Formats: sequence, structure tokens, C-alpha cells
Amino acid sequence: MSLLGEDRHIRIKRRKRQKRVYVRALADGSLTVSAPRHTPLSAIRKILQEQATRVEKLPVYLDPGLRLEHAQKIPFFGQETSIVRTLPAEGFVRHDEDQCRLLVPRGPFHGRRALEDFFREHFLSAATLALKDLAARFPEVANVPFRVTCRYMKQTLGSYRKNPSRISLNLCLVHYPAEFTRLIVSHEVAHHFHPDHSQAFHATLERYFPDHRKKHTELKRIHEAFLYRKHDKPLPL
Repeated sequence: MSLLGEDRHIRIKRRKRQKRVYVRALADGSLTVSAPRHTPLSAIRKILQEQATRVEKLPVYLDPGLRLEHAQKIPFFGQETSIVRTLPAEGFVRHDEDQCRLLVPRGPFHGRRALEDFFREHFLSAATLALKDLAARFPEVANVPFRVTCRYMKQTLGSYRKNPSRISLNLCLVHYPAEFTRLIVSHEVAHHFHPDHSQAFHATLERYFPDHRKKHTELKRIHEAFLYRKHDKPLPL
């Protein structure tokens, strides 16, 4: 379908109990329309045409499944990594320097899930290492039993919950240089001692990660590029 002179791929999902039409933009430039079951196609097309300008400004929803499933190359800790599928095999992921080899068995296999598990395992190792490094340098950090979890999130790069002391990280960070993982871990650890972004918080973060202001600005630029650029374009690192 053409919107504002540009061809857009539209996915339509019809739902039985839904009463309104909802439109969501995906990172590959396509749109997903969720509509009541009996909404005619002409009505959906009319809504999209009438709201074309607003649709173009929709915030992009990061669909990690789409990215992992279709991208031929994806950044892995800042290095562009090829995703190669090999048949047949036992069904696992192997990383060889600049290549991420997805070994796919005959029969049913969730390649996307295998890649996510692979990224999660390596990312959690890097985050735990960053936490141990902080604990070795700062005694007050060593006294807190932090627990680290990760998953793909739409926008937030990290969050902290005090009871229990849990740091939640965006799995997107596995696609950026490792220094940004250390930055967000330091940021969330500082929130254990200062829940807001007060001067005391920034002073603590300055101790943990002296170059944090410059790196935060750089990370924001890279994260927006990851969210909004299309799959066939390399991430500018």
C-alpha cells in the first residue's frame, strides 16, 4: 500500500472482541494494523490514508524476532556479525570471530529463540563481569546481592528494583560495544544508593564511570539508530 508516496507493507490482524482499529509501526518500515474481525479492507485503507501523516510519526516498536529472523548481519558487542544457517545440525549457535553460525537441524527448530538465548547468555556474562569489576573497586557495591536479568525492551535500557536488588537490562545492549553495558550497569547500581537523578546520584555515577555523560549521549544516538533504521542498513558504530 502507498502512504505519502512510499510503498509500505501492511499486516492486518483481525480480532474478535476488539472494538477499535490500532496501527503500530515496526522497525523494518512496515505497519501492523489490529482491527475488529468484520472491519472491511476498504475502511482500513481509508483510515490509513486519512491518517497518513500521523502514521508516519508513530513511534517504532522494536520487534526483536523480526530483526533476528531476517537480518543477514547483526552487531554483536559492536562488531558486525554474519548470521549463517547450516543444515543439518543439532540445533545450536556457534560464534566464530566475525560470524554467528546458526546450526539448524532437520525438523522443527526455533532459530530465532536459539539466537536470543545465545545473545542472552553472552550478555549476562558481560553484565555480571561488569558488576564484579564494580564490586572489586567499590566496597559498598560488594555488600549488595545484585541479581541481573535481561530481555528485549521497547525503549528503556535498564531499570532497578530495590526489593530484591534486581537490575533489569535491555538485551539490545548486546549489539552495542561492551563499554555501554558497563555504563548501564554502573547507572543502575548507582540507583541502589540514590533512587532519583539527584546531584548525589550523578556524583556516585561519576565515581563508577567517569566518562558517563559523554557515553550516555553516544549510546542514545546508537540506540535510536538501532530502533529506527531498516534491517538492510548497517548500524553506524
